Amino acid sequence: MNEQDSLQKKKALKKAKRLLLNLQSDLLTCKANITKERDAELLKAHLKGLKRGQVSVQVTDYFDENLATKILTLDPRLSPTENITKWFTQAQKSKRGLKHIEPRIREVESTILKLEEENSLLEPISASPPKKRVKPPERKPYHVFHLESQTTAFVGKTARDNEALTFRFAKGNDIWLHAKDVAGSHVILATKKEALTLELLLDAATLAAHYSKAKSEDRVEVVYTEVKHIRRIKNAPAGRVQVLHPKTIFVQLDQTLIKQLLDSKQS
Repeated sequence: MNEQDSLQKKKALKKAKRLLLNLQSDLLTCKANITKERDAELLKAHLKGLKRGQVSVQVTDYFDENLATKILTLDPRLSPTENITKWFTQAQKSKRGLKHIEPRIREVESTILKLEEENSLLEPISASPPKKRVKPPERKPYHVFHLESQTTAFVGKTARDNEALTFRFAKGNDIWLHAKDVAGSHVILATKKEALTLELLLDAATLAAHYSKAKSEDRVEVVYTEVKHIRRIKNAPAGRVQVLHPKTIFVQLDQTLIKQLLDSKQS
């Protein structure tokens, strides 16, 4: 096989991996939206006394065996009934989306395996070893948290540490998170080969919210993307970055969950 064919296969592999990551992200979004169907049912059962302009409402969670209370965050621009319709619509759309996304993920994963095998046959014996993480200095610029599935999250300690963590230590395919529009730590989620779970994303996003100026809020919006989509901003303060292809996720700052996450911190 000539050099041109080899280059084309490498480009195809890179494109397939990028497509897989986008599909996995869409899968997480669909699964999160499907849970809104339950919230819509709960809001429907607590409509009495509600009016347009409210930002939240406390309800009894009839789906919980202990009938725990739950706070639902509303869009104040919509009436309570319009919020219900919006959540039902999002849930139904996401259910339909799952039917297409999951088989597409399996198809792309199969393509990647085939391309990786073909590319491995093209690598010369003298090929350089794969790139390794740059060893951090003796003083680590991050806190280490051990999450589920033996996945590790790294949280920057200072603004300069944020920059070192993101641009020197993290790999391009790691997931980068930060509380949106407020000062806070960069969070790096070291991903495995398997698909990122919603639970892992929520845990990492909760860490990003907790280690930010928004930690006292009940609900925080967190932006995330792959590390390779983070850019330095020329002449900007340390840690200030430009985020390309961002996605966002909202997290409720559950103190019980935060305690569990902090307990997983490596001493």
